[in-house]
Amino acid sequence: MIGTRQAHDHDQTAGSPSSGATGGIAAVMSGDLGANDSGVRIRTVAAGDLTPLIALWREVFPEYNDPQRPQRDPRASIERKLAFGDGLFWVAQIDTQLVGSAMAGYDGHRGWLYSVGVLPRLRRSGLARALVTRAEAELARRGSENQSASPGQQ
Repeated sequence: MIGTRQAHDHDQTAGSPSSGATGGIAAVMSGDLGANDSGVRIRTVAAGDLTPLIALWREVFPEYNDPQRPQRDPRASIERKLAFGDGLFWVAQIDTQLVGSAMAGYDGHRGWLYSVGVLPRLRRSGLARALVTRAEAELARRGSENQSASPGQQ
């Protein structure tokens, strides 16, 4: 389990019985394809997600809009992660809208959760927890017995 932050991979729907949650978005983490009753689907990021994912990050992580922080370029960060191709990058989607994302990494020993973000209107709905759970499960599947979170993300 990730210590300071919380957010999971396969094509899943938020809110499954195997998640340990009792209902809502966080209740669907079974690994089933498709959308659940809440209409939220968690899936691995695809190349076609670039433009809407940049827009999501600009809303979710305000520092990406700060001209004093040019190193915080969402396009560059997302493109680098996609090019790396490790499959440790997920989006939460309702219908066709991306509403959250989580990015993780694994070095063969330790798993890291780099960022988790959810649209402000959907915060406290269990969506971030579902993303963290997805990341934790995939990191554990790859052999990570320890996961850590990078501080400083919202």
